[in-house]
Amino acid sequence: MALGKYLSTKSEQQYGERERKREEWEIEQIPEGEREEIRQIYRKKGFRGKDLEKAVEITTSDKKNWVDTMMLEELNIVLEEKSPSTSGLATFAAFTIIGIVPLLAYVAVLFAPALERVAFPIAATATLVAVFIVGSARSYVTGRPWWKAGTEMTLVGGAAALVAYVVGRLLSGVAV
Repeated sequence: MALGKYLSTKSEQQYGERERKREEWEIEQIPEGEREEIRQIYRKKGFRGKDLEKAVEITTSDKKNWVDTMMLEELNIVLEEKSPSTSGLATFAAFTIIGIVPLLAYVAVLFAPALERVAFPIAATATLVAVFIVGSARSYVTGRPWWKAGTEMTLVGGAAALVAYVVGRLLSGVAV
Protein backbone atom coordinates (compact mmCIF):
# COMPACT_ATOMS: atom_id res chain seq x y z
CA MET A 1 0.00 0.00 0.00
CA ALA A 2 2.81 2.41 0.87
CA LEU A 3 4.58 1.77 -2.44
CA GLY A 4 1.30 2.17 -4.28
CA LYS A 5 0.68 5.52 -2.57
CA TYR A 6 4.24 6.65 -3.33
CA LEU A 7 3.90 5.72 -7.01
CA SER A 8 0.41 7.18 -7.42
CA THR A 9 1.45 10.50 -5.83
CA LYS A 10 4.57 10.64 -7.99
CA SER A 11 2.57 9.78 -11.13
CA GLU A 12 -0.04 12.46 -10.36
CA GLN A 13 2.71 15.04 -9.97
CA GLN A 14 4.47 13.99 -13.18
CA TYR A 15 1.19 14.07 -15.10
CA GLY A 16 0.37 17.52 -13.71
CA GLU A 17 3.82 18.85 -14.54
CA ARG A 18 3.57 17.50 -18.10
CA GLU A 19 0.15 19.08 -18.59
CA ARG A 20 1.39 22.38 -17.12
CA LYS A 21 4.28 22.44 -19.63
CA ARG A 22 1.82 21.71 -22.44
CA GLU A 23 -0.42 24.59 -21.34
CA GLU A 24 2.60 26.92 -21.12
CA TRP A 25 3.63 25.90 -24.63
CA GLU A 26 0.11 26.48 -25.97
CA ILE A 27 -0.05 29.94 -24.36
CA GLU A 28 3.30 30.85 -25.95
CA GLN A 29 2.56 29.32 -29.38
CA ILE A 30 -1.19 29.90 -29.83
CA PRO A 31 -2.13 32.65 -27.37
CA GLU A 32 -5.32 33.69 -29.18
CA GLY A 33 -6.65 30.13 -29.10
CA GLU A 34 -5.88 29.87 -25.38
CA ARG A 35 -7.39 33.31 -24.77
CA GLU A 36 -10.56 32.09 -26.49
CA GLU A 37 -10.61 29.06 -24.18
CA ILE A 38 -10.45 31.42 -21.19
CA ARG A 39 -13.27 33.44 -22.73
CA GLN A 40 -15.40 30.28 -23.08
CA ILE A 41 -14.64 29.26 -19.48
CA TYR A 42 -15.84 32.63 -18.14
CA ARG A 43 -18.80 32.71 -20.52
CA LYS A 44 -19.96 29.39 -19.01
CA LYS A 45 -19.68 31.03 -15.59
CA GLY A 46 -22.12 33.74 -16.70
CA PHE A 47 -19.76 36.58 -17.66
CA ARG A 48 -20.96 38.72 -20.59
CA GLY A 49 -19.85 41.82 -22.49
CA LYS A 50 -17.33 44.12 -20.81
CA ASP A 51 -17.20 41.97 -17.66
CA LEU A 52 -16.27 38.94 -19.77
CA GLU A 53 -13.53 40.84 -21.60
CA LYS A 54 -12.18 42.30 -18.33
CA ALA A 55 -12.06 38.82 -16.74
CA VAL A 56 -10.20 37.47 -19.80
CA GLU A 57 -7.81 40.44 -19.75
CA ILE A 58 -7.04 40.07 -16.04
CA THR A 59 -6.57 36.30 -16.24
CA THR A 60 -4.34 36.40 -19.33
CA SER A 61 -2.22 39.35 -18.14
CA ASP A 62 -0.24 37.08 -15.80
CA LYS A 63 1.14 33.90 -17.39
CA LYS A 64 1.22 31.92 -14.12
CA ASN A 65 -2.38 32.87 -13.32
CA TRP A 66 -3.37 32.06 -16.90
CA VAL A 67 -1.77 28.61 -16.75
CA ASP A 68 -3.21 27.98 -13.26
CA THR A 69 -6.69 28.85 -14.57
CA MET A 70 -6.31 26.53 -17.55
CA MET A 71 -5.04 23.71 -15.33
CA LEU A 72 -8.00 24.00 -12.98
CA GLU A 73 -10.85 25.02 -15.26
CA GLU A 74 -9.95 23.15 -18.45
CA LEU A 75 -8.12 20.08 -17.14
CA ASN A 76 -9.45 19.81 -13.55
CA ILE A 77 -5.88 19.43 -12.28
CA VAL A 78 -4.75 20.92 -8.98
CA LEU A 79 -1.03 20.44 -8.42
CA GLU A 80 -0.34 19.66 -4.79
CA GLU A 81 3.05 20.05 -3.24
CA LYS A 82 2.95 16.78 -1.32
CA SER A 83 6.02 14.62 -1.24
CA PRO A 84 5.59 11.10 -2.67
CA SER A 85 7.95 9.81 0.03
CA THR A 86 5.98 11.45 2.83
CA SER A 87 2.70 10.14 1.40
CA GLY A 88 4.14 6.63 1.15
CA LEU A 89 5.58 6.72 4.68
CA ALA A 90 2.31 8.04 6.13
CA THR A 91 0.42 5.22 4.42
CA PHE A 92 2.94 2.68 5.69
CA ALA A 93 2.65 3.99 9.25
CA ALA A 94 -1.14 4.04 9.18
CA PHE A 95 -1.44 0.52 7.78
CA THR A 96 1.17 -0.79 10.22
CA ILE A 97 -0.52 0.73 13.25
CA ILE A 98 -4.02 -0.39 12.25
CA GLY A 99 -2.67 -3.73 10.98
CA ILE A 100 -1.29 -4.54 14.43
CA VAL A 101 -4.73 -4.23 16.06
CA PRO A 102 -6.12 -7.64 15.03
CA LEU A 103 -2.82 -9.33 15.88
CA LEU A 104 -2.94 -8.14 19.49
CA ALA A 105 -5.62 -10.71 20.36
CA TYR A 106 -3.38 -13.51 19.10
CA VAL A 107 -0.36 -12.10 20.97
CA ALA A 108 -2.53 -12.12 24.11
CA VAL A 109 -3.13 -15.86 23.52
CA LEU A 110 0.61 -16.44 23.98
CA PHE A 111 0.31 -15.10 27.53
CA ALA A 112 -3.20 -16.36 28.27
CA PRO A 113 -3.86 -19.58 26.30
CA ALA A 114 -7.46 -19.66 27.59
CA LEU A 115 -8.21 -16.75 25.22
CA GLU A 116 -7.52 -18.90 22.15
CA ARG A 117 -11.15 -19.79 21.51
CA VAL A 118 -12.23 -16.12 21.62
CA ALA A 119 -9.19 -14.63 19.88
CA PHE A 120 -10.91 -14.29 16.51
CA PRO A 121 -14.03 -12.46 17.80
CA ILE A 122 -11.79 -10.20 19.91
CA ALA A 123 -9.56 -9.47 16.90
CA ALA A 124 -12.57 -8.77 14.66
CA THR A 125 -14.20 -6.47 17.22
CA ALA A 126 -10.96 -4.61 17.96
CA THR A 127 -10.42 -4.12 14.23
CA LEU A 128 -13.92 -2.73 13.71
CA VAL A 129 -13.41 -0.35 16.63
CA ALA A 130 -10.07 0.80 15.18
CA VAL A 131 -11.65 1.30 11.75
CA PHE A 132 -14.47 3.29 13.37
CA ILE A 133 -11.90 5.53 15.12
CA VAL A 134 -10.01 6.10 11.86
CA GLY A 135 -13.30 6.80 10.08
CA SER A 136 -14.32 9.24 12.78
CA ALA A 137 -11.00 11.05 12.37
CA ARG A 138 -11.92 11.55 8.70
CA SER A 139 -14.55 14.02 9.88
CA TYR A 140 -11.76 16.57 10.35
CA VAL A 141 -11.12 16.43 6.62
CA THR A 142 -14.62 15.81 5.28
CA GLY A 143 -16.58 18.03 7.67
CA ARG A 144 -19.14 15.28 8.17
CA PRO A 145 -20.37 14.36 11.66
CA TRP A 146 -17.80 12.07 13.34
CA TRP A 147 -20.29 9.29 13.96
CA LYS A 148 -21.44 9.25 10.30
CA ALA A 149 -17.87 9.17 9.00
CA GLY A 150 -16.98 6.44 11.49
CA THR A 151 -20.06 4.37 10.71
CA GLU A 152 -19.51 4.64 6.97
CA MET A 153 -15.91 3.50 7.20
CA THR A 154 -16.84 0.69 9.57
CA LEU A 155 -19.53 -0.59 7.19
CA VAL A 156 -17.27 -0.39 4.14
CA GLY A 157 -14.29 -1.87 6.00
CA GLY A 158 -16.45 -4.56 7.56
CA ALA A 159 -17.89 -5.52 4.18
CA ALA A 160 -14.39 -5.70 2.66
CA ALA A 161 -13.17 -7.82 5.57
CA LEU A 162 -16.18 -10.14 5.28
CA VAL A 163 -15.58 -10.63 1.55
CA ALA A 164 -11.87 -11.32 2.19
CA TYR A 165 -12.75 -13.80 4.95
CA VAL A 166 -15.28 -15.65 2.78
CA VAL A 167 -12.87 -15.82 -0.17
CA GLY A 168 -10.15 -17.08 2.17
CA ARG A 169 -12.44 -19.77 3.54
CA LEU A 170 -13.51 -20.83 0.05
CA LEU A 171 -9.91 -21.05 -1.12
CA SER A 172 -8.53 -22.61 2.07
CA GLY A 173 -8.64 -26.13 0.63
CA VAL A 174 -7.06 -25.16 -2.69
CA ALA A 175 -3.47 -24.69 -1.52
CA VAL A 176 -1.91 -27.67 0.19
